[in-house]
Amino acid sequence: MENTITSKDVNFDAHPASNTGGTPNTSNTYTIFNNQGTLLRLPSECEQFLPELEVLRRLETPENAAFIDTISITFKAEEYYRAFPDSNAFTLDGQDLIDDLSKRLEEIFGFAVTAKRSRGINNYTHAYDLGNDWGHVAIGGIYQRNSIQIYINGQGCLAAKDDWALRLFEYATQVDGTITRIDTAADFFKGEYTVEKAVEDHIAGLFKAKNAPRNPKGEQRGCWNYEALGLENTGRSYYIGSRETGKLYRTYEKGFEQAKKLKKNKATSEMFEKEFEQWVRVELELGNQNRDIPLDMLLHPAQYLAGSAPALAFVNEEQSRIKVRKKTFKATVESAKTWLKQQCGRWLYAFQELECTNDAGMVDEQKLLCLVKSLMTEEIPARLKIPAYEYSAPPMDFINHNDKREEESMDDFINRTFPIVADTIKKIVESKKDKSGGKFELAADNPQFAYLYAKGH
Repeated sequence: MENTITSKDVNFDAHPASNTGGTPNTSNTYTIFNNQGTLLRLPSECEQFLPELEVLRRLETPENAAFIDTISITFKAEEYYRAFPDSNAFTLDGQDLIDDLSKRLEEIFGFAVTAKRSRGINNYTHAYDLGNDWGHVAIGGIYQRNSIQIYINGQGCLAAKDDWALRLFEYATQVDGTITRIDTAADFFKGEYTVEKAVEDHIAGLFKAKNAPRNPKGEQRGCWNYEALGLENTGRSYYIGSRETGKLYRTYEKGFEQAKKLKKNKATSEMFEKEFEQWVRVELELGNQNRDIPLDMLLHPAQYLAGSAPALAFVNEEQSRIKVRKKTFKATVESAKTWLKQQCGRWLYAFQELECTNDAGMVDEQKLLCLVKSLMTEEIPARLKIPAYEYSAPPMDFINHNDKREEESMDDFINRTFPIVADTIKKIVESKKDKSGGKFELAADNPQFAYLYAKGH
């Protein structure tokens, strides 16, 4: 493959090689260090404590500013070709596409595709490593509908060339990309925020969403009672929320974590624990399960971290919030069913016994259906109006792979969920037809959507 390197040949001096300026020993400058293959981002004043570590480059960054620690973006192959008509590639999942993607990714990050993995990832058929295990690009797979995934982990974000987030923003805008996961983080080196403070803020409700009925769950990890047990602190973490809901906070003692990676040099490790014992990192991991993550988050991570919870408002003067796609319709339906059962359940049962049961004690289901219909008023309550976002997803995005059972094969999963998906699409189409006076039609360029709709009939 042209213009690529293999993982074993990665040279930290080569990627990245730029130096954006700044001088050591200044509080508004960060330095990227290489610690035996692991990259570290520390204030430049720390260089005096770590002379044995290789300095890669320095960044002019306000102290405590948030940064991006992980990013995953997906987009359609068709959009890629539309955005780059000069591309020499032409397939949706071939080596020609990977070669073309690799060249563009090297322009963005400073590193490119290095090797093909032995197997796919995240239901994609093909996956390729980026840089020195700094992420991957994935393509192919019937269940991914000709989409492409670009994933950069924390080490990749540190290794990337300066201003990579701006270039990725422009790239993602061109290909109509969607952020499926993004982690933002902020480091505190002088005790400005602690794991104890995170617990305190959580209990006070300062990590609770504005309209949420209760606090998210929390979990302590590490030895929190080390003093009472007469032990030394080796690092504690506090987790708030869950990955399943698409919003997870991690507050942990980063200094101790990094010290463990320096164990080969005992003196350096001990010095690191002493000098960086107050280093705490706050991370926010966002997924797109219940929210649309704006590409603007690539440009202003501090604003979105500060706006994500009242506890973190101090991180940045300006704050931005991401609205959650609330599934209030389904929740309201369930509560309405509960109310109906409690208030009218006995009456409905009495009507069934009186009007729909024969002499043999058997229920005539046809009569029961007619009875229920006769009690209906053909109008949906205002509080149950289906919001527009329920049907705003693009075609073929109705299958929720999180519902796949552990022991279930993908074929069995599709066979089980296919009728439900097809029936859902049928209802959507019929609803749109009703609202448009019968003028709604399936788009001609969505054959899969039309196929599922036809199967629903």
